[in-house]
Amino acid sequence: MKSLHGTYLKLLGMWETFLTIWMTKCIIGALDITDENLPLKKMRERAKAVPYMTANWMNAIRSKRRALANYQNDKSDSNWDELRKWHNKATLQNGMAIKSYWKGKSDHLKQNPADFYRTFMPSLISKLVMKLSRIKAG
Repeated sequence: MKSLHGTYLKLLGMWETFLTIWMTKCIIGALDITDENLPLKKMRERAKAVPYMTANWMNAIRSKRRALANYQNDKSDSNWDELRKWHNKATLQNGMAIKSYWKGKSDHLKQNPADFYRTFMPSLISKLVMKLSRIKAG
């Protein structure tokens, strides 16, 4: 009885080893096949949000992108009108966000005038560098 039990254990061990090796090869083989024949999904990383990005503006941009996708699938007049509507809303929200952001900044600078250079120097320096590069090039 012991020898029969030992034989079953050996057979079980052999099958377990065989299945382990076979499954490993199948999985690796499947990965090789998918890497060759199925492209990976590519994600485009969008630029970082500007400091004056608002939730309303972002929602309008998302809706505009959705309307653009609908228009590209079906170029009907109704989809075009929907795309123009969301484009105009996104542009409106853009202007409102920038206006309110700089209004808040100017109110803050009225109370803390020392922050003026920290706020505006990055843009002033970049404009100065561009002007100097034009002078050197010209």
